[in-house]
Order: sequence, then C-alpha cells, then structure tokens
Amino acid sequence: MRAKLKGDMALHDKIQREIAALQSSAPAALPKTAPRAEMHPEAEKVLAPVGPDGRYLRSISQVPEDGQRGSSADTRKRKRGLLRDHELAAHEENMSVSEMLLREKEEVDMDRAFAENVLKRNRHDKLKYLDGSHGMGAAGADDVLESAGEAKQLAMYQSRRSRMTEARGAEADRQSAINAHRQADRAERSCPLSFQSPHFKRHLVAVVGDYAHLMLPVHPIAPGHVRIVPLEAVPAMTGASEGLRAEVSKFKALLERIYGASQDGENQSLVYMETVLRADRVGWHTCIECVPVDEAEAEMVPIFFKKALVEAGDEWAAASHKAIPTGPNRPLAQAIPPDFAYFHVAWGGGGYPSGGYAHRIEDAQLYKPEFGADILRGIRGESGLRFNRRRESEAVERRRVADFKAKWDTVTSS
Repeated sequence: MRAKLKGDMALHDKIQREIAALQSSAPAALPKTAPRAEMHPEAEKVLAPVGPDGRYLRSISQVPEDGQRGSSADTRKRKRGLLRDHELAAHEENMSVSEMLLREKEEVDMDRAFAENVLKRNRHDKLKYLDGSHGMGAAGADDVLESAGEAKQLAMYQSRRSRMTEARGAEADRQSAINAHRQADRAERSCPLSFQSPHFKRHLVAVVGDYAHLMLPVHPIAPGHVRIVPLEAVPAMTGASEGLRAEVSKFKALLERIYGASQDGENQSLVYMETVLRADRVGWHTCIECVPVDEAEAEMVPIFFKKALVEAGDEWAAASHKAIPTGPNRPLAQAIPPDFAYFHVAWGGGGYPSGGYAHRIEDAQLYKPEFGADILRGIRGESGLRFNRRRESEAVERRRVADFKAKWDTVTSS
C-alpha cells in the first residue's frame, strides 16, 4: 500500500507477486474440527514410561506399523503360555547386560501377578476367601495350582499385560502413562509447597538451588526459621536422590554458619524437623523445618524430644517401635525404611555434637502435625496454640526474606 501511494507501481507489482507466491506455498488452513494437538502442537507432552505405581512400562513407541499381533515365534508362544526353560536360556545367552536390565525392569512382579490372577479367579468362581471348605482357605492358592494343568500353572504367574498383543500392550502402557501424569499433575497442584500450586507463596522463596530451595514460613517458630523444600516432588527424605541429599547437607552447613554466632556473640544451634505422614504420596513435597535455638535452649532439645517420643507410644506410635538415634554415623535412610511414615528431629551447629531421633508414625490419623513445633515452643516458653496468630503483611514478609538473603550472601561470598 505504501508503494502504491508513492506511485512506484513496479515495486507494488513485485510485492504483490511475492505475496501470491507465499500464499500458494502455505499449507491449507486447518478445518474447524481439527484436533487440539494439530491446532496447538506445542501442547503435546512427552510422558515418562511409568505407571501410577512407579513401575516401568514397556516402550510405547515400538508398535507394529499394521497395529496387529506380531508374527514372531515368541509372540505365538506367549499365547500358549510362558516360554520353556531351555528356550529362555538360549534367548538370554544372546542378550547384553543392558537388555537384561531392561527386561528385568519391564517384567511385572510374579508374586503380584499370581495374587491378582488368584483373586480374579476367586471372584469369577464366587468362592469365599475366609472359608477353607470353599477352596480359598489357608491352602486356597495351592488348591488352585494343583487343580490346573502345567500350562495354566505357568499362566497363573503371567500378568494381564504379558498376554496382550504388542499393539494392545503398547496402548495400555500409553494410557497408564497418561493416567500417571494426570495423577501426578493434580497432586502437584494440590501441594502447597509446589511451584505449580496456585496457593504457593513465591515471595517467600529466598534461595533456589539445583535440587531444593529455601523459603520462609508464614508463621515462624522462632526468628530465623527457614524451610528446605525439594524442587521436585519428593514426599520423604528417605526416598531422596543422592543429589538432593548432598544439597540438603550443604544448605544445613551454610545455615549453621549463618546462625553460629548471633549479634551478641552467643552461639546458636539449628534444630531440623521433618514430618512424613505418607511416604508414597504422589506429587507431594516434603519439608525440613530449620529453627535456630539459643545455647540454653539447645541443651534441652535432646531431652525434651526424647521424652516426647517415648510418651508418643501411647498415641500415634506403636509401643514396640522406639525412637531410633540418628547422626553422622547413622543417617535417616538407615533408621527408617522407605515408604514408612515417620517423624525425624536432628540438631547441629553451635559447638554441640550433631544428633537426632527418628520415630515411625503408626497411626497418621492420631498424629498432630504441630507435634515438633509445639515441643520447640515449649522449650522457648511460648504457647503451642496456633489460633489467634495473625499473619504478617506481605511487606513484612518480604523484609524478612531480604534480611535472610543478606545473611546468606554474606556467608556464601566469604
């Protein structure tokens, strides 16, 4: 239009020819009923091949082009039952170590598959579980095996996935991966410590590392109270990766340097507390409370917490489970098995030897989330009641974050 207004028709005709050439080479417009993935290709997501239970799924990309059952001899034999021992041995001789590891990851636990098949057969035959006279008493599983032939006995250890065609199995794995992703995404959004949560308070984040970040709580137990929170969804430190554990240890060492000497020259120690009510909760973030305490208060921390954990046997902990000492020579991962709920308290810095206690939580319904915080408030001579505590304004919270950042920068830059 500008060339035409200037009277330069040669330039105008040249531009018109270029526009026509571009229009002819452009792809046809998508119809109104085009799939969402075609209209928004950036919305497509690559999902990890894992199911909701964390089990590795078969590769969902290796699907026959025709979508039909494979014609290999192994596929036909899977229809009749498991491969014979000598066939498996011959097949495994030609497998590399990586292939054998991949196969081990892909296989469903045989005991779990057997239990599922027994229950499925039990429901189908309408047998009663608790009555041995009806076939499923104490020896119900043995009766099932004895009444079946060799092929059926082997099939009892096969999962439903192993009996599918390649196409149907790949589709089942794809759907399982989608469900796992959706479940984890919903859980991440519901966790108040997740960056994806709409309730996450970003202005309280002070330091961000490679595996974890430091943020200040809304209601601090004591001045200088901070939290160590994993960046990824890690419901318990007993299941943390080596990288996360190393960074948490680094953060603790720097915090002990920051609060090692207060303004009046008095040494301060750090008390670390972690509460895990569900160690297998998908999409959840654990949190390590880091609370500075004065020298006089630090002397009472081991005594008060040990007494409280002993008395907890009458409430949320079983009497047979005792408080387990933890420390540099016995880390938390050695004291509490994975997938167990627990409370862990540890202390360090200020010239005191590091130590701690871990205790399993037997009944999460009876456990009070403020258990550790109330003990610390009792040591400090404060009330453990949470109500009537007004929240600070955002401006005050930002000043607290700025003050902590200044201390952190002073230590890390030295």
